Amino acid sequence: MMMLHNLDKITSNDPLDCIKSFVCQVAVQVKGNNEVLSTIDFIRNIPDNKHTVEIKKAIKIGTLYRSREYCRNIYNKCPYTAAKMLQLIKIVGG
Repeated sequence: MMMLHNLDKITSNDPLDCIKSFVCQVAVQVKGNNEVLSTIDFIRNIPDNKHTVEIKKAIKIGTLYRSREYCRNIYNKCPYTAAKMLQLIKIVGG
């Protein structure tokens, strides 16, 4: 439940839809990447609420269209690539 609470907190404080852009871009590379695949499977199995439905939709877009550029066009309010967001997470996270 902690993961779900954190996910709700992040998405409710994300007016630029960066989390959606991030998961969409990451879902593009799911094939052959067991770590990404297990994370996406975990998210897909989280009970639906107003936030998780949107994140699951972003995953579906990434896996369907297989284009980071397409993800960035859909979630165009977020100025960052997934790679840049990972850099920022590493800086902030320690």
